[in-house]
Amino acid sequence: YANKVIESRAEISQLYRDILVDCVQFPQEQKGLEYNFSYFPVLFKDEKVLLQVLKILEEHNIFPRRYFYPSLNKLPYVEGDQACPVSEDVSKRILCLPIWPFMDLEIVKTISKLVRGAC
Repeated sequence: YANKVIESRAEISQLYRDILVDCVQFPQEQKGLEYNFSYFPVLFKDEKVLLQVLKILEEHNIFPRRYFYPSLNKLPYVEGDQACPVSEDVSKRILCLPIWPFMDLEIVKTISKLVRGAC
C-alpha cells in the first residue's frame, strides 16, 4: 500500500510542477535520495507574492502551510543572535501546497490556477 501512496503523491507533485513550472521555484531533489513526496514546497520570488497567494488560497478555503517560518534562528527561545541569511530569506518565500494520497487532480488544477493568478 505504501508504494501506491508514494506513486499517487508523485503523480500529484508532477502535475503541480507541470502547471507551475514558470511561476514558482521548486527545491532541488538530492541525487540518490528516494523521495516520498510527503510535502510540496514551492518558492516565490519574494514574501509579498507569497502573502498574495496565501490570501487568495485562504479566500477559497484552501489552507497551505508556511514551511519553516519563521527561520529557526528567529524563534524566541533560541539563544544568541546569529544571522542565517539564506534560511531567513527562504523561510519568507516558501509555502507548502496541499498534497495527500489520491488527491483529486481537479483540486490540484484549481489550486495551481489560483497560485498562477497571484503570480
